[in-house]
Amino acid sequence: GKNRKSKGNVKQQPSLSSSSSSSSSKPSSFPTHLLSFSKNKNGRKNGYNNDNYKSYNNGANASSSDFSSTGGKLLTVVPNAVFVSRNFLSQNECDAWIQFAEDNVGFEKLSSPQTREYAHRQCGRIQINDWTMAELLYQRMEILVEEIANQVTVSSFFGCDNYRPVCCNGNLRLYKYEKNMSFGRHYDGSNRIDRFPGGNTEITVLIYLSSCEGGATRFHLPHQQQKKGTSGKPKNSKKQKVATQPKVAGSAADADADTEIQNIEFENDGNGIAFVPEAGAILMHMHGDRCLEHEADPVLRGVKYILRTDIVYSNKNV
Repeated sequence: GKNRKSKGNVKQQPSLSSSSSSSSSKPSSFPTHLLSFSKNKNGRKNGYNNDNYKSYNNGANASSSDFSSTGGKLLTVVPNAVFVSRNFLSQNECDAWIQFAEDNVGFEKLSSPQTREYAHRQCGRIQINDWTMAELLYQRMEILVEEIANQVTVSSFFGCDNYRPVCCNGNLRLYKYEKNMSFGRHYDGSNRIDRFPGGNTEITVLIYLSSCEGGATRFHLPHQQQKKGTSGKPKNSKKQKVATQPKVAGSAADADADTEIQNIEFENDGNGIAFVPEAGAILMHMHGDRCLEHEADPVLRGVKYILRTDIVYSNKNV
């Protein structure tokens, strides 16, 4: 689909269709066992869905039993714009996604220089259209997505009355950033999804499959005015915690809020607010008209693997 809005003059390069970059011998979908589900005593699936997400650690799914005390809580990085939650995937699930990608698919090399219209980008990419896996992912993250949708009002481009999130985008992408690989400052556009009435993508979803040094996802606030010295670099760029801690969405009275946020290693080095990759974490940020300019810092050590999709909004009255 076409970008509903291209904000500024630097944007993300359009995604290739899966057929143009995939060999016929490679899988056309992701195996469902990459997401570990099991039923609890009530016969419901454990996961990030509805009644179970806050007590996920107590579920019967041993492969996901390493959830920390912050699992299932939505944290606000930038109000009405950027949100994150830890342990969306277990370590076993992260490992399974990486192994499947490396052993069964293989990454296409992507290297594009910066132009007047597009940002610099260097990484590996896998792109598969898989609506079954998209639905499974959405079932797990639905409680988080609904919390965001209740905080941030998104108006339909087509004037839909009940414009709400309905699913993840079936265009699933895996990215691999090795040492020194990065993605320049850009905006994510909103795309039409004809599968749903009045469907458009409205939220970028990044699921971190690995931890690494460097490679932070860095957001630049519109009002940030950096003071520059003669070198052209921002002054006082020493790494530090965010001065004003974001609040935990829906849990402002939570006494552990500050500790939980600090543990996720937000950075504010005078050049935006960054989230350091943490295996299993999910980051969601508004895109299209509401998108903040952002970038992926160069990886310094290790490999950064990311699973990328989008949240599709649609007219739920139809």
